[in-house]
Amino acid sequence: MGFIARQSGHTLATSIITKFGLGLLIDVFISRSLGAEGKGHYFQFVTTILLLTSVFGFGIVNGNILLGASQKLSYPKLIRLSFFFAVAASLLAAAVLLAGFDSSWIGYILPNRKFNTNTLLLLCALPLVFFNLFLTGVVQAKGDIVFNNQITLISQTAVTVMLGVCFLTGVMTPNVAIASFVGSILISLIMLVTAYRGEIRSAIIIPTTFAEAGMLLGSSAAIYLGTVVYMLNLRLDTYFVSYYGGKSDLGIYSIAIRVAESIWLVSQSMGGALLPAVVSGNPTAASVTAKLAMLAFVVSLVLAVSAAVLGQFAIVFLFSERFAAAALPMLYLLPGAVCLSLTNVFSIYIVGRGYSWWHTANLAAALVVTIGLDLWLIPALGIRGAAVASSVAYTLTAVVSTVTFFKLSAFSPGDVPGLFVSMQREVVHGIQRTLHGVGRTLRGRV
Repeated sequence: MGFIARQSGHTLATSIITKFGLGLLIDVFISRSLGAEGKGHYFQFVTTILLLTSVFGFGIVNGNILLGASQKLSYPKLIRLSFFFAVAASLLAAAVLLAGFDSSWIGYILPNRKFNTNTLLLLCALPLVFFNLFLTGVVQAKGDIVFNNQITLISQTAVTVMLGVCFLTGVMTPNVAIASFVGSILISLIMLVTAYRGEIRSAIIIPTTFAEAGMLLGSSAAIYLGTVVYMLNLRLDTYFVSYYGGKSDLGIYSIAIRVAESIWLVSQSMGGALLPAVVSGNPTAASVTAKLAMLAFVVSLVLAVSAAVLGQFAIVFLFSERFAAAALPMLYLLPGAVCLSLTNVFSIYIVGRGYSWWHTANLAAALVVTIGLDLWLIPALGIRGAAVASSVAYTLTAVVSTVTFFKLSAFSPGDVPGLFVSMQREVVHGIQRTLHGVGRTLRGRV
């Protein structure tokens, strides 16, 4: 699978370290320190940041990838436009939040209805999150996937250390956990600015036009809507859980989500290097997409089976008895999480080929299903109902994404066995080459 696969493999390794290692430690520290209600408080804050960046980010990160990879705009121009859009997005999001304190709806998306430390942290984090996110798009457009992974690894390590110290010293609070999350964003942004200081200096003096800003917005319009709908598919149920069950139920449900998310984030990592390759017209993009989707499905299935077997024992061991109730909704989420691995890979090819609206329509249909099932099942079944609703929606999305990929590519379902055999060969060859390289390095040191 060549260069794309090597970058995807590097991203997968980084994801395993950050999500299954460091990310797990972070959740253990927070859950054991704060309990179910405090975990729910923290989870809602982070979810709201992700929701705000999706809604007010206007798809700029994907626009940067598309225009940068196709070389329609220079990197300094993309960085300059990213700065202005980050400021505008932060002001818009802040205005909406501040207006919400005059009405009751703000309590549905923030842990508290009053302007307090949480709100101040959120407002301070917004410009950092937006600019960091937009710059990440420029990094991916340049093909610096390894550097992007290094940033993720370093920032995640830093926040893990900070939270570990707070856990051991007994000073953990929801605000401390939230401040550490904001600190990880700041570390990531500092690394990006330091590495791209040359392009940033050029961005300060290079002129940009309203037409170029319009080009950036236009290129991301279809993807933007799909990103928002995808985010709502993943997280809207948490607001229903908070509304019907409270922060304690949300904290327990967040653990079930954490397991499922670990499974589908693996597939996102595998496809991380695909979009620039598809946009640039790489002739191997379709076959690599098919092979990565198969690999993602197999890896996700193995992880899901492992999670199902370990189940409640692992949850209690890691997060304490207070989160034992997360085991059952986790089981209900697993089938959908495995299926979502296909969507995460195939959707990149679909979007890169210019069929963003197809993907958006698929996600919108799934969102309608999710909302309908949430309103029906959560009041009656609580977090189990939320898990069933999400799993059904993820599965439907995967079916449509798979069919769409075969329609757009030169492959048919009959090609699957041959592609699978080829994928197995390339994975085995890649492992052998890696082991050979490690052995040669060790022999050199001896």
